[in-house]
Amino acid sequence: MASEERSAAACETMAADDGASSWRALMADAAMRRLFVATLLYMTAFQAAYFTGFISTATYAMGAGAGQVTVLVALLSGTFVAGNAISGVLIDRFGPRRTLAGACAADALVMALAFLVGRSYWNLVALASCYGLFSGAASTTLSAFPPYLVQGRARLKDANGLNDTAIHVAIMVGPVMGGILSSAVSAWSVYVFSLLLFVAATAEALRLRERFVPGADDAACSDGPDGGGDAGSGGGFWRDFADGLRVTFASPDLRAIFAIGFFGFFAYGAFDSLESVFYRDVLRVGPEWMGYLVMISGAGSVAGSVMLLRVDQRHVGLRLLSAMLLLTGVGSVVYVGTSNLACACVGQVLAGIGFGVMMPVQHMLVQERCELGYVGRVSSVMRIGLNSAGVLPMLVAPFLADAFGVQAVLVAASASVAVIGVGFLAAACRHER
Repeated sequence: MASEERSAAACETMAADDGASSWRALMADAAMRRLFVATLLYMTAFQAAYFTGFISTATYAMGAGAGQVTVLVALLSGTFVAGNAISGVLIDRFGPRRTLAGACAADALVMALAFLVGRSYWNLVALASCYGLFSGAASTTLSAFPPYLVQGRARLKDANGLNDTAIHVAIMVGPVMGGILSSAVSAWSVYVFSLLLFVAATAEALRLRERFVPGADDAACSDGPDGGGDAGSGGGFWRDFADGLRVTFASPDLRAIFAIGFFGFFAYGAFDSLESVFYRDVLRVGPEWMGYLVMISGAGSVAGSVMLLRVDQRHVGLRLLSAMLLLTGVGSVVYVGTSNLACACVGQVLAGIGFGVMMPVQHMLVQERCELGYVGRVSSVMRIGLNSAGVLPMLVAPFLADAFGVQAVLVAASASVAVIGVGFLAAACRHER
């Protein structure tokens, strides 16, 4: 621990005046290195198990129909949101290290059971529901961990950028590795692959140590007394969760961040229902291009997260967050606006860059506007907003597509994101002035 503290102290004194020096400073910090590795291992395992594990196994190995796959995905998504909610209270009660290690270990157990008893559809559905619950908890914990390791705007910005870089790399690598194993060995080998990575992520999580703990003298929210209240978690679950909601919506800045995420992601629910049909009927490409374009978008997201390291912390605020939402909308319009595959690739890169900057900026703004004892619960509220925003459009989009066409619905959804981005950007400019 002494050498770890010395390396952290040395990192704090290093100037983060460009992306390269910021990257070196973070990777020289033993704790940040471990968080990066834990995030990369966990998210690679999660992506492999989600796409080429549960969904692909049900579709191809079991021959499940569209209704059965929808039930599987709906339950997995629903329990994922429940995991987002539960994890916030756990983080604030027990700390992110124990919450992350517990969620990783639980997902490892689910992978073992999926390999052993997941050969029937309903067993797979039950295991997928557990997987969603534990994965929702882990994802929230990963996004809430940086303020427990670093302090200061510049360091917090860079730490979130680095952590999200690991996430976006995993989004590219996980499905590809799962696909290779599934085709070369068997569909069930993906669960063994994810099991090993979850075990390794658990080991890394256990080696992490929080440097900062909630202080009794802090305010609940940094932008004024509206978010007041005693920090920490000590009542029942629902009381603690309600405290997180209260702190989030009592703060003008946190309300704005929640609104940008919720309304910005609202229209993207249409993609969940129609994107595969867009590939088949508009782009007229095979299913492998779904993987390729996800990789291209992931590469753009990695570039965006790395670019954030070069952005001066003075420019990181609601205006940048809104501008990146606008960029994702414009990129999505380019992505679905034509039947040209090259345009779709360009659009995925643009949208990926927007997401790559937007997500770590959102995490940073939440973390610095909350006292540490509320970071878990407020982060979970933000996650719930993001992950539940697209439910209604997802259900309505197929009916709209029957009336107006798949491409028209996707273009309209993308354009609405851009318009919402313009509105929030104008409001953010007025707010920051």
